[in-house]
Amino acid sequence: AIARPQGAQVWNLDVAERVLDMDFADPGEPLRPMRIIAARNGVFSGAVALGSTEPLEGLAAQVGELKSAGGTIPASALTVRYGAVDKRSVGQKAHGAPALAFDALLDEPPAVVPLAGLGKADAPHIAQAQAAARAALGLPPKPVPGAVVPVWVTVKVPKDASPGDYRGELALSAKGVEPITVPIGLSVSAWVLPDMKDYACLLNVYQSPDTLALHYKVPLWSKEHWALIEKSIALMGALGNDFIYIPLLSKDQFGNEEAMVYWIRDGGTGAYRHDFSIMDRYLDMFVKHHDPQRLKMIVLVAHGQAAMA
Repeated sequence: AIARPQGAQVWNLDVAERVLDMDFADPGEPLRPMRIIAARNGVFSGAVALGSTEPLEGLAAQVGELKSAGGTIPASALTVRYGAVDKRSVGQKAHGAPALAFDALLDEPPAVVPLAGLGKADAPHIAQAQAAARAALGLPPKPVPGAVVPVWVTVKVPKDASPGDYRGELALSAKGVEPITVPIGLSVSAWVLPDMKDYACLLNVYQSPDTLALHYKVPLWSKEHWALIEKSIALMGALGNDFIYIPLLSKDQFGNEEAMVYWIRDGGTGAYRHDFSIMDRYLDMFVKHHDPQRLKMIVLVAHGQAAMA
């Protein structure tokens, strides 16, 4: 297993594993069922990776219901997501050549998964150093280019699900790739996780409107921006966040460009009135995607001081 085999392959992943865009499977290792160990009333995941020596186009993944002798978990309780890479190199430790790590999950598959490991016109001494590093790992001088994408299956196990072993399938397809079926094995214990409102630990997650606007290049407080904010808040709620941060001044330690409450001067009297529309909409989204009994703090930052409600 020193070079990527030709064609497409799928291999099992540990969800705690760091996956690189240059990874490939041991060709002598068979594909095994995706194994997910779960408790009732919780959310759990399993993953595989799809790799190919050609760019992957038209990638699609579908998962159906999971069945056991005691019942069925509907397909609506399962979510499929796709890995996305951080554009910063993680260095040469794993493959003796620069590689990128997958550090995000997307709801939609990429239009094209490009080849990694193509290399570039490095200075001769850099190319020689990389070849030497790979030789020390017992690898060929240059990696075989490949397109890689992790595929995650996440299941929200109902609170009243029957304990036991459930079976299902993940269907993978892409242009020019023979359809691949990955068996799924979900083991549900009899133990029931507490409801989110009853979680004991604190989880303070800062939501950053400005970061979303900058990263996705959308105008601040635009329709597209609000859609991104809502998705961000929904993910926070699913994690058990118990904290809301409202900046009432601009450029505080949060790095925000604007406050969420506008002060508007009356041209005639010089007095101020306040526009709370952004803050109100923001708070409405938190209430929509959080259990109100879980929220512990609302932090209002004004004049460099934080007031907690």
